[in-house]
Amino acid sequence: MQDALHTLITGAIVYITITIVLRVTGKRSLSTYHALDFVVVVALGSSIATAVMMTNLSWGSRAVAIGIPIALQATVSFISSRSRRFEHIVSAKPAMLVENGHYLHDMLLHETMTEDEVNHAVRTRGIGSLDEVAAVVLEKNGELTVIAKANLGNGNMLLNIRRTPNK
Repeated sequence: MQDALHTLITGAIVYITITIVLRVTGKRSLSTYHALDFVVVVALGSSIATAVMMTNLSWGSRAVAIGIPIALQATVSFISSRSRRFEHIVSAKPAMLVENGHYLHDMLLHETMTEDEVNHAVRTRGIGSLDEVAAVVLEKNGELTVIAKANLGNGNMLLNIRRTPNK
């Protein structure tokens, strides 16, 4: 009974602590996940589990364990927003998978994507033929952006997208 009560109280305090920390660190902590964000979520989950289940940890140790992954993510986000070079090091680059209605097979292989996954994204945008597609881009967060030829405009948003695995 005492263990259950301890877990209940600790869980509530950890929840409140995380809520406060996420409010302080801003919306970036809750935005669409990038690869490094996933690492933070896993680390945070482990820290939370440790904080809730370990009865021999002080409250300060629990707070530090929860705060470390969040502080590291906030630091990486802060530096990335101010240093383009650092941002390029820690972030994935968008990748062109379809261009002018044609699959870029080398990029599909490099990004471990299948034609079926691309076709699914095209269909969910209400497009019935790859001939109607100007581009499909695998974004930094893993989402597929589909741009119809009718919506391409001057195409300037696609200028810096990787088209070969070596770039």
